[in-house]
Amino acid sequence: MKFYPKALMLVALPITFAIILVICATYEAFISFKVKQSGIKITGIVDSIHFNDGSKFYDIGFKTPKDDSMKISNRFTTYFDHRYKRGDSVTILYLENDPTNARIDSFEEIYMGFIIYIIFAVISCLIARLIYNTFF
Repeated sequence: MKFYPKALMLVALPITFAIILVICATYEAFISFKVKQSGIKITGIVDSIHFNDGSKFYDIGFKTPKDDSMKISNRFTTYFDHRYKRGDSVTILYLENDPTNARIDSFEEIYMGFIIYIIFAVISCLIARLIYNTFF
């Protein structure tokens, strides 16, 4: 078997990327599950709708019980997402000590970040395996 140091580096890059993605996924899961389990539920109002790079985003305002006015924007959406109109009520989840980390109470807002990180980590591992099989 011949040793290819450059090929080893090519294998190491996607593995390193996958490790970083798993760390990010773990953090995202921690925050998301914490918000879902112990988050405070409150109603927010869709203040405005804007488009960015072909995706539709909802700006949602809400007030905490301490009367702090907060504004969040949804994290995952598509151009064809027509769930809300301006003035609609939306259920928000937030942590009492960190209302800036609020999330819309929907599957994609709570879990999609974690799922996306894991998918890209798996793809990175598959790329590393392909490179390894090609050179070793």
